[in-house]
Amino acid sequence: MNDAIDWNRGFVSYSHTSVRGGSGLFRKLISRLEKSIREEEGSKRFSLVIDRGALLDGDDWETKLRREVTRSGLLIPLITPQYFESKYCKLEYETFRERNIRMNCEDCVFPIYFRTCDQMTSPEEFVGSEWVQFMAQYQFSDWRKSKENFELQDLLQPISKLASRIVQESERMSLSGGSKRWKPKLGVSGNPEPEAKEYADYIDATFLSLTGTQKHIVRRVCKLTEPEISIDELYQSMTLQKAEFFSSEKELLYRTKELAHQGLLLLEPFSNKKSFVKPITSVCRVLTDRNRLTT
Repeated sequence: MNDAIDWNRGFVSYSHTSVRGGSGLFRKLISRLEKSIREEEGSKRFSLVIDRGALLDGDDWETKLRREVTRSGLLIPLITPQYFESKYCKLEYETFRERNIRMNCEDCVFPIYFRTCDQMTSPEEFVGSEWVQFMAQYQFSDWRKSKENFELQDLLQPISKLASRIVQESERMSLSGGSKRWKPKLGVSGNPEPEAKEYADYIDATFLSLTGTQKHIVRRVCKLTEPEISIDELYQSMTLQKAEFFSSEKELLYRTKELAHQGLLLLEPFSNKKSFVKPITSVCRVLTDRNRLTT
């Protein structure tokens, strides 16, 4: 049933009144985001739906709008004060949530914080709004600028970072078919609580299911003395230890992507030699406590 969802398709949900007068720049920004996503994934498969205007013609506009949202694997809301006042944005949010609950799919939401609003600044003041609380829990991409007349180049860095996150999640969801993954309980800092037994059991079981080569990658990354290591450096260090591990950096990147999908390490961005592998502190702590990092 989940194959009806296109994980290479993102629906951009926004209030038209919030970009009135600046719709040209807005479309350039979204177009640049789509281009960055395609460059990151190395294909032209990914597409963003941004124009709901044509969908609202005729009496069956609600049906058409729901169909477009339902087909899209990712929701990309443009957060502005007008966003939470728009009946169309609310319908898109409700349709997306209903679809995922019905199909037992994970929510793939990438909010773009475009204009400062009370709902994001003080979400605790909107405890009665499930919509606000839902959006506030996600990491947002900050596209706000202090000056009114900013240019496209002012946002190239946040656009690139958002594209990397979208590609990573899109690839993971395509591999899993959209099924939910277990999510650890979060502590006050927003990091997984490493002492939670459920989380530790999940990490341990996932690690034990890996191949010998994958385990070696995780061990190597957990023992890093630096905060990160590039793919090419990781490849060089591992081939020095045991030449038959990988035939190429491309193969190492593929194996590392699999481990990132499983939540055992971080890979940023999801591309080639520019990618950096980073350990996850809570993962390394669990594996250390259970003596999994010794060969």
